[in-house]
Amino acid sequence: MRIFLSLKREEVWPSDYENVTQTLAAVGHWVDDYNRERPHQALKNRTPHEVRREALESTLSAARHINAGRDHYDHEICILTADFHMATDMSYDDNALVVEM
Repeated sequence: MRIFLSLKREEVWPSDYENVTQTLAAVGHWVDDYNRERPHQALKNRTPHEVRREALESTLSAARHINAGRDHYDHEICILTADFHMATDMSYDDNALVVEM
């Protein structure tokens, strides 16, 4: 995969790490930058983070469109999700879907 070659060329090969902790921190920073800051041609010049956010928003929009949650009126609903970079708390409160990030 191209990402591994890019990681090696841009971060691993030119660096002289002193220990595993330093290596993991540097690679983690590179991966974070790759996913959050660098537009990808295959994603129509959007970042993977933007694509994930758009997918979440369209999923929430579709959930509202099919009236998800109406069966739970007067009951608290809490959905927790997490990935490598963010945690999300989605709650249905006062007839509105609340998302905290």
